[in-house]
Parts: sequence; structure tokens; C-alpha cells
Amino acid sequence: MKPGALETSQGVEIMKALGPFALAVLSVSVVAAATDVVTAPFPGAGVTRIHRTLTSPRTINVEILVFDLTDPRIEFLVTPGDPTFRKDYTLARTTTCVTQWGLDGAVNANFWDGGLGSEGDSRDVIGLALSDGWTVHSPTPAPTSPDPALLIREDGSATAAYVRTFNTTTWPRDRQGVSSIGYDGATGLTGTLLVTNGVNTGATTTPRPSTADPRTVAGVSQDGRTLVVAAIDGRTACSAGMTAPEAAALLLEFGVWNGVNLDGGGSTTMVLRYPGQTATIINCTTDPNYERPVANHLGFRVIPAYDHATLAAAYAFGATDATQPVYNAPSVSYTKLRQDSGGTASIQYDPGRGYGYTSLTGLDPAPNNNGAVLDGDPIYAESIGAKGSVGTIVFRADVPNGKYRFVAAGGNVAEYNHVSRIRVRNGGGVWVNMLDHEHVDRWTIWRVGFADKVPPPADGAGHDGGATTDPKFRPLVNSPVIDVTGGYVEFEQTGRGVNTAEKWGGDLCLLELWRLDPAPADLDGDGDVDLNDYAIFVDCLGGPFVPGPGDYDADGDVDVADFALWAPCLAGPGVASGDGCQGMDLDADGDVDLGDFSRFAEAFTGSLESPLSPGCRGADFDGDHGVDLRDFAVFQAGLTG
Repeated sequence: MKPGALETSQGVEIMKALGPFALAVLSVSVVAAATDVVTAPFPGAGVTRIHRTLTSPRTINVEILVFDLTDPRIEFLVTPGDPTFRKDYTLARTTTCVTQWGLDGAVNANFWDGGLGSEGDSRDVIGLALSDGWTVHSPTPAPTSPDPALLIREDGSATAAYVRTFNTTTWPRDRQGVSSIGYDGATGLTGTLLVTNGVNTGATTTPRPSTADPRTVAGVSQDGRTLVVAAIDGRTACSAGMTAPEAAALLLEFGVWNGVNLDGGGSTTMVLRYPGQTATIINCTTDPNYERPVANHLGFRVIPAYDHATLAAAYAFGATDATQPVYNAPSVSYTKLRQDSGGTASIQYDPGRGYGYTSLTGLDPAPNNNGAVLDGDPIYAESIGAKGSVGTIVFRADVPNGKYRFVAAGGNVAEYNHVSRIRVRNGGGVWVNMLDHEHVDRWTIWRVGFADKVPPPADGAGHDGGATTDPKFRPLVNSPVIDVTGGYVEFEQTGRGVNTAEKWGGDLCLLELWRLDPAPADLDGDGDVDLNDYAIFVDCLGGPFVPGPGDYDADGDVDVADFALWAPCLAGPGVASGDGCQGMDLDADGDVDLGDFSRFAEAFTGSLESPLSPGCRGADFDGDHGVDLRDFAVFQAGLTG
């Protein structure tokens, strides 16, 4: 927070320096003609939202997102390409993109050719575009100037630079990429980065650098570990826009070393999907009643905190051989699911088994038997799929409620040009795409996964008696997260064959359902450990406790009431506490810090009555049938914000 900042608790008492208990509260910074409102839209994750309003040099509204790229919970996605391969992309609104791909936020990205249009219209973008390691639009070749681009690598780091080629071979490979205009064919001018090695180069970017316009800009710190994205509104009553040099100065203020000017004007849109809410535009667009469909987006997901992932179910589609163990959980084998020669009995949904197809529209009449091609590989030899470019089938699996990610792979390796759209949803809820863009040629497999959970390799035998190699795997697509609340999850597969021949379509070979198990201190089960869990814990933390030096309210014991008095006095080593904190410096070192907390904790040793009430059993982390400071230590270690 900057000098002169004001703080407001909005009715919540602020504990300014209480370590992991510090509240992510609203901050209002007033500097010169700018007012910033700072919030943490995803508690515990490294995403900060800054709403800035300026009165000079004109009235301007800006929405800024600052990403800590060292946070593994944050994953990015550039919109996948047009699955029909008419052009690079089909136009879509930013809210549509966030909803369809299970994102938590996004902004518009590349400029594009062909003018405005409606959702679903095809357009080619200007400059490079990379989605999950898949090239949607190649970098501009020589001799035209290279693309001023933003790249996000597979290790989470980012760079903004002039890009001529992608790194697809060595760690950390390029994974997501968007760009500005390098050479502007309309003006004949060569555009530059918005910020170049810490220097404002906005005056030489394209297009319209000297005009105060709506703009979407992004930049990266010198160490590649902070990403700043800003939506600058313009041409509206709430905001008059910025010139390119002004936008560059904004990025420089937030520590950007290199930055890019993305598409702007009426395209400028920033969308967030707060936990439990729908995707919402947060900036004041040029027309509040109209959201422009754009070519592509730079989006992100915040993955819920979890202790580990548990395999809930795994299926091998069309398999006839003895099914191999699950690659990510070798103690479990895939459940074989195939179509009988005489009908579909074995793949129709059966409540007794808890899995099966609920819709068989467009089903290939028999599994694609590629055993001769793959020498009987137990996973990729056979598959079940929708045939042609219009077939759709739906698969249901009953699972315990919770948050899930998925591992999947597919592709009819015996045929050319097959594409699937694979969507997933909480039973009866909103469909979220896992994949809808991988154009898979013969011998190739598309794949979906997350973290260290990936589809298994082929069996190594080789095709055609070893004459050719095993299937080539496409870059890994990150799985979305689905919150299952109704006891089952559904998967929809639609054939997206680019050829009308009936045999061409996407095929599903395997599917794994992984439940993200929350950390032990996630008492409310919302996927993170935060002050809501702390409130539950405090309700469970009882007395009476033994009298001691921490009995600040003189009621004869040391309990949560004393903790509430002690906490605001915590100032840290070498910092004297204010009035009302006398007697709280228990180790007499001149301040109230964690050394005093350890003394306080020694007196804070009581536990709840036995047996524990049902609502408090989850807070007994050490299993001693009481909720006390030992449990508090476990809770503190898991607290994420």
C-alpha cells in the first residue's frame, strides 16, 4: 500500500500483522489524482485486483490484475482454435470463453482480420497465438518484423519479447502465447513492445499510439515471475482512455520490464468469475449493453488448494484385452467399457454399476479395433467414439461429491483427421470444455491431464509389427476443475470430423476421475483454508483453560476471548506495541511477537468436552478427542489466506 493509504474493514476488525490470520481486506490508496481499491478476488491465491480511477489527465477507469507466477494454483489458457479449421478462431464473448472453458477470468487478446462479427464467425488473428502448446497462428516470418508477444511457459514463468519462433522442445517449453501487431499492413508501420527493457516505448507501438483509446495491455517483470494485465476503459462516460505512452507508464509503475499492447477499442473487456458466481464483466465497457465477440482471450484458472488427489474411477473405452493398471495409480486397473457385438447393453448406464452411456446418439456401431495397428495395446488398441462430424454421446459416472480434475486421451490412430469436443459437467449443470481443438492425424493421440497426472504412454510394441513407432502424443491440455454436488458427473463427446466421411470422428480411449482432497484444515470443504475455517475452528475451541499469564480478561482462564485481546497487539520483532497492550510482552523483550505467542500457547492448553460435537470432529486434527492448541498448530500450517 502506498503512502497516505486509507484502510477500511467494512465491518470486520483488522488484525494487521497476525501472520496467516491477516485478513485480505479492502485497501484504498490515494496517490496524486489516482484512487486505487485493492482486493484479493481469490483468497489464498496470488491474484490481486486493483480498481483505479484517475481524474488527471482526464477521467479514466482502469482494472488491473497482478499475478504472482510463483503460485502453482494459477494456470493460464489462451483460447483454443477453431475446431472446424475454417480459420484460426471462432469469435466469442469473453464471458462465453470463461464459462465454456471453466476459467476464473479472462481478457481479450489478439487483433484480428476480417472485421467485427457474431459469436461463431471465423476469423484469423494478427500475430502469433499459442494455446496449451498447440500453435493456432505461427509467429510472423521474416523479413517482416517479429511479433511483440507475451508468452507463458510450462514452469509458470512468463516473458514479453519479440518472438520469431516457439520453443517446443526444451524445458520450460512455451505453453500459451498472444501478441500485439508487429508490422501493421494498414499503415506500413512497424510496431514495438509497449515497454522495452524497463523503458517506455509506447510512442512506437501500433496502432494509434497517440490517441486516448480503450486499451488492453499486459507486461511481465524482469524476473518473469509477475504478470500485470490491465483493461483501460475509454470512449464512455466513465472513462476517456489512455494513449499508448500513458498505458506503458501504468505498466512501469507496477514493475513491468517488458509489455505489450493487445487489441483494444470496443474489444477491451476484463471478466472475473468470483467463487460461486457467474462470469461478470468488471470494467465499464464502451457500451454496457453490448459485449463484443473477439477472436481469442488470455484466461486463467485458480486451482483449489488440495492435500492430494484420489482416483475415484478409471475407464478404458472399447478395450478387450486384459486392462493394464492406471498409469497414475498402479494399484488400480481401468474398468473396461465396450460395446457388445449384439447391441449396446454393456455400455448403457446402470445405476447398480454407477457408470455407462446415457445418450448413444451418433455412436460408432462398433469400437474402432486398431489391434492390428497397435499390436494389441490394451489402452489405445480400441476406442469408442462418435462417428462423423455430428455424432454426440454422453457418459455418466457416479462419484462422491467433491472437486474433480480429469485425465483423458483419445484419437482413432487408424484414421486421419479426427477431432473431438470433450465436455464435462456436474450432473445436469453447465458444460465445461476439456478439449475442442486438437486436430489429430493418423498415429497421434490427444491428451488431457494436470500436475503429475498424465495419460499413460503406449505399450512400446510399435505399430504394424514394430515397423512404425508408438502414437505421437499431443501437448498436454490442462483439465478444468468441476465441483460435483449431485453425486455424478457427465461427459459429452461430439465428433468434429473435418471430413464428412462417417468413419472420421474423435474417439475416447481412456478417462480417469481424480477427486481433489482438501487440506485437513479445510473445515467448510470449499477447497481452501481461510478465515471461514478459522471461525469454525474458534467455535470448536473450548474451555475452561488453566489460569495463567495470558488471562487478559481476568475471568480465571485463558481462552479465545484472551486470544482476541492479544492478537491485535502482535507487532513483530523489534516493534513496540501500542496502548492497551501492557502485560502482553510475556518474554519481556520489548515487543509483542511470536515469542510471546509461544508463552501464551503454553497456558492455552484446554480441550473440549468429550465426546466432541459432530460439527467439531473435523477440527480434532491430532485425534486426542479435544480441540486445543496442538490442533491450532496444524490449522495454522494449512492456512492459505
